[in-house]
Amino acid sequence: MEFIKELENDNSFSLFTKLIQRKISGATISNEYLTKDEIKIMENISYAIKKITFDCPCCHNPKLADVNQSVFNCDCGASVNIGEQETEPRYFLSEESYQYFKGEAAQSLNINNKDIKCVFGEKEIDTSQHDTTISLHITPFQNESLISEFSCLDKAYLDHYLINWDSLLSFIKQKEEMVTSILKYRNDRIINQIDWKRIDYKDFQDLVYEIIDDEKMFSKLVPGGTGADQGKDLFGYTFTARPVGKPEEVNTLIQCKYTERNASFNSDDILKYVTKAKRHNCNYLLFVTNGNLTGDTVTEIHSQPYTDKTFRDVDFWDNHKLLLLLEKHPNIRLKYFYIEKS
Repeated sequence: MEFIKELENDNSFSLFTKLIQRKISGATISNEYLTKDEIKIMENISYAIKKITFDCPCCHNPKLADVNQSVFNCDCGASVNIGEQETEPRYFLSEESYQYFKGEAAQSLNINNKDIKCVFGEKEIDTSQHDTTISLHITPFQNESLISEFSCLDKAYLDHYLINWDSLLSFIKQKEEMVTSILKYRNDRIINQIDWKRIDYKDFQDLVYEIIDDEKMFSKLVPGGTGADQGKDLFGYTFTARPVGKPEEVNTLIQCKYTERNASFNSDDILKYVTKAKRHNCNYLLFVTNGNLTGDTVTEIHSQPYTDKTFRDVDFWDNHKLLLLLEKHPNIRLKYFYIEKS
């Protein structure tokens, strides 16, 4: 499209910004708001349409006509000879170019399993929505120069971003690359938010409880006791359907292991808690730690060596899994980790 190339010129893009602001506001631009150089450019760009305005001599209401139109049939019934009227030029953005940019900018995307919503043309940016959607705001009414291509509008939830209006063409041409940069920025900031030293083992159990509760994993979730090694546990109860017969009762020991030093847990640790799960008549173990499991332990868990007649399976949440869950549940993340900076 011809107007894309025209907008690569800074002066032309500046005029485009004025025109699209008026378009969204339902207005036009007159010569009094333009310099002589801008008027000259305006006469030679494909995305601007020029018309003339005048007052109907019969109804005295302002009217808009094509520049080459000689007679105007007013809705009051009068036929007006435009050449006999005092007229002024008006400029506005063509519908074709407006719909193009609106269509290209206001899209819903899914990149790296993240739902991205592009919001185009807001006069006032709304950052009140906080869910699993990341919102990119693209508007000519926030066109102050930014240092980078985007700016985060919400340092807590990290899900609203302002795209630099001057980067509009780059955004349209390299949308996935820019969104990927935003997602990396967001992920880095979330990781920086989560400082495990800000909480203790009691907070950790409460945090795990709230995540599991929000995930709706069990019909019933019951806090357990406290171990001598500062390990706290939970019990989750639910039923699972079977091909035949009654649903199977699923009793899960949820073992919470908090560590200040990013400890790694091994097969002996898992076996110890499998034994504990059986002692509590649980047929599943969910091992949750803000630390890690050794590679051999992960491989062993996936090979299901603990399964027998009464015990079904082991699963685990480690540091990486908890980061993903805390990204998914921002209210929990902010409750336990976010510190507002002055």
